[in-house]
Amino acid sequence: MTAFTEATTSSATAEWYSPADIIEPARAVFGGFDLDPASCPEANKLVRAAKIFTASDNGKTQRYDIGGRPSLVWWNPPSQRGNKLKGIPEESIGDWWVHLGREWLAGRVRAAACVFFNISSVQVCLRASRLASTPAPQWCTRLEPMSRIKYHSPGSKGGQPPHASAILLLSDEPELHLAWTLAYAHLGEILPPSKMPTRDQRPKQLSLI
Repeated sequence: MTAFTEATTSSATAEWYSPADIIEPARAVFGGFDLDPASCPEANKLVRAAKIFTASDNGKTQRYDIGGRPSLVWWNPPSQRGNKLKGIPEESIGDWWVHLGREWLAGRVRAAACVFFNISSVQVCLRASRLASTPAPQWCTRLEPMSRIKYHSPGSKGGQPPHASAILLLSDEPELHLAWTLAYAHLGEILPPSKMPTRDQRPKQLSLI
């Protein structure tokens, strides 16, 4: 559903809805989305996931399979800096990424299309994934758009945050990575994964949810 403001920026809202131009290439690759774990009815008008978790569901604590079947996920969670004086809670993209990685390692996610609202968020998730022994974002095929994504934010007059975005594919299927590269090539530079993630190499000490 939402993109986010990361540690190096500030924002009045963590709500940034994904526009169609970055959703549709992933839909072409996946054939549709089973789950959006950080959504709302308004955002899902474009994503059209079969199942969503809203803020009240807390998608960071939920299983991501659909009736025992691994899901195809559109992943665009909220994130913002906390402010105790203003009563704004911290919302970390690193926590969301670690939960997605654990669900993927557990076999409850087949593949995920992941939106990063700014590039610094990738580094936040890299640190979090190393601490949690989960797949790193650098293990994903990555689109770095040639122009800024025009997200929609409720109550915002502008639809173009001043940050460069990244759209990643978390998958261990080479065919999906190839299809992803072809589907998103018209939007910018495609960076290959530093390594292909595999579930059978997950650390034995990892305690899956």
